[in-house]
Amino acid sequence: MPKIFFHKHAKQYTVCINRVTHYLGKDENDANTKYHQLMLDFQKGNLSRKSPAPMRFSKLCDLFLDDDYMQHEINRFSYHDYVRTLSLFCKMFPDLKSNEFDRIVINKFNRFLLTQKDQGQIRKKRGVSPRRAKKHIMYIKRVLNWSLENDILKTSDVTFPKLRREVLPRKIPIFLSKEEINALMSYENKIPKFCNKKAHKNTIQTLSIIKFTLSTGRRIQEVVNLKKKDFDFELYIYHITKHKTEKTDPRPKVFVLSKRAKDIIKPLTDNMHDNDYVFSNYNGKKLKTSALGQRLKRILKNLGIKNIAFKELRHSFATHMLMCGANLKEIQELLGHTSIKSTEVYAHVTNEYLKKAIENPLYNEMF
Repeated sequence: MPKIFFHKHAKQYTVCINRVTHYLGKDENDANTKYHQLMLDFQKGNLSRKSPAPMRFSKLCDLFLDDDYMQHEINRFSYHDYVRTLSLFCKMFPDLKSNEFDRIVINKFNRFLLTQKDQGQIRKKRGVSPRRAKKHIMYIKRVLNWSLENDILKTSDVTFPKLRREVLPRKIPIFLSKEEINALMSYENKIPKFCNKKAHKNTIQTLSIIKFTLSTGRRIQEVVNLKKKDFDFELYIYHITKHKTEKTDPRPKVFVLSKRAKDIIKPLTDNMHDNDYVFSNYNGKKLKTSALGQRLKRILKNLGIKNIAFKELRHSFATHMLMCGANLKEIQELLGHTSIKSTEVYAHVTNEYLKKAIENPLYNEMF
């Protein structure tokens, strides 16, 4: 049965019967009276079915966003997400009608979401992920489905093609040079003297995490979850109990502990209980990765190194291991990748690095 709802832009109550919008006025009681009369006429067959031309999608979006469900049932974050997506789409295709959706239109919008930078609508600095882009496309499809459910459009007025999967070139990971890694490793001797006791302790702790990450290639979330009981210093191994594939494979992952990593961790765990976090705050609780990111940023700024995140330390570990002769299968095991395809991106890094090296003028002057 057609539903009555308040049209925010028209500022009055409306109902769509047989794909015809009826305006019922601003007063709720009068609107309900007119609505019941229209429904009686509809049941008697007195309302003729009109077949208007397909509606502009921008108008459909206005009606959809004014719907009672969108106004009152959906949470405000999702509502604003709908508004941003639909506004962006209508800005790109202002005159598009409901029967003009084709593969070109949808793929153009999808590629825009994946590649456009500084758009200020969806994400400021870079395009969204393929999964996120698909979600935005589904918002558009939801508007068309809603128009069919509410008899605003008929099936012949709506076309929506399947989304073609966009294959974008993989981004080459950012990594630190050997000189930058050495600067980080020796930063402990360069901590500013005016640094207070708490800040000094935080810096030392962050440096230990940086050194451990550069020595093992662990994800920062895995590092902050490490406890004393996860390490076996005699066998030179450690366990990662909370990892990325934990939902599909809950078993702990076992990794080899290098001598350098052992020298970093063992002094920190000498006076700890088994269930204590290796890296914790003053209350003994797990560190927040956001706070660690800010500490890393300050250290890099003091050293004059480009601003990176902890994942770039993981990239640096993998890249330099590959440059030192390790093969992709070994890198895959050390990083804990389930698929070799995730590891193959580091081969592109080394290829680019070697290409730059061989094109260096100093190299060409040797012959």
